[in-house]
Amino acid sequence: RGYKATTGREWFGRVQGADRGDAMLRFVLLSRALRPLSRGYKATTGLVGLDADPQAHAKLVEELRGLLNDAKDKLPEGVAYRNDVEAMAMARLEVLERETDPEEAESKLGEVQLEELLEETVEERQLLAQMAEWKPWEVPEGHQVEIIEEGEWLRSQPKEEEQH
Repeated sequence: RGYKATTGREWFGRVQGADRGDAMLRFVLLSRALRPLSRGYKATTGLVGLDADPQAHAKLVEELRGLLNDAKDKLPEGVAYRNDVEAMAMARLEVLERETDPEEAESKLGEVQLEELLEETVEERQLLAQMAEWKPWEVPEGHQVEIIEEGEWLRSQPKEEEQH
């Protein structure tokens, strides 16, 4: 038998006698327990292994500021990776500082959950530390790079007839 969604008033109208007071108490306690969910907190992210965090907005702002500081402190100016990290972090920070409502911020950030971005930002900070250590922007002395002009690689490929 299916359940029909009803309002509290309809439901209480069907409860009779002594059970009515007990039912009223249960309803009040349940509604108080669910009140935080109706105030903009989500119960779940809907993603396995990623819990909803009512503090995700504040934590994400803090992590993004940390990412910007790390980029400034650990990476040389003009490096493409630093430029990309700074642009991404500043764009997200701008939205988060303008939108304090988590749902609005998620919508403006591309329908992505703040908890996802928080996890991504923490991982980006770890990667940034590795990149600072590896320094992939530095070319070792004596390293030779073959420069291929546009379209030249096509001429060096065997024709399809020759491959068979």
